Amino acid sequence: MREVLRGDRAIDASAAAIFRLLRTTVAKTSFVQSERAWLRYRRASCSAQASEYAGGTAEPVAFIDCEASRNRRHLADLAELRRALGPH
Repeated sequence: MREVLRGDRAIDASAAAIFRLLRTTVAKTSFVQSERAWLRYRRASCSAQASEYAGGTAEPVAFIDCEASRNRRHLADLAELRRALGPH
């Protein structure tokens, strides 16, 4: 759980930095929408993955492990986006 919370904080910080680099309202709106969509994806995909253990004690563990994994990948994606935006 702590890893997920740390990941969420890192994602928030990275997203805030990217948001500041975006120049137009359209770009900012698109970015906010994409982050919201990613959160929905993370929740739904991890629910599906953890459903293998539905009703068992391993279900919440599988869900949290999945969220931690998704966070790591998303942080890498955000880092790539930040590099693509370059220094402004």
